[in-house]
Amino acid sequence: YRHEDVKTPLACLVELSKKKLVRFKAGIRLKDLQAHASAHTDLAAARAMQKAKADLFTQFNRSKSDPARQA
Repeated sequence: YRHEDVKTPLACLVELSKKKLVRFKAGIRLKDLQAHASAHTDLAAARAMQKAKADLFTQFNRSKSDPARQA
């Protein structure tokens, strides 16, 4: 991929919003999404996502090994 073609989902959303090709749900504003995204570094956000995934998969594994849930 060319460097200029690589974008985050938020960057794509900003471009679509400028072209009036996207509508947000009531109460959701692009400004709020940008503020939320800038609250953490990319690395911190990636680590939080990895932890959330690990916790989720732990729950899956726990429910598979729980005989009471297999009934």
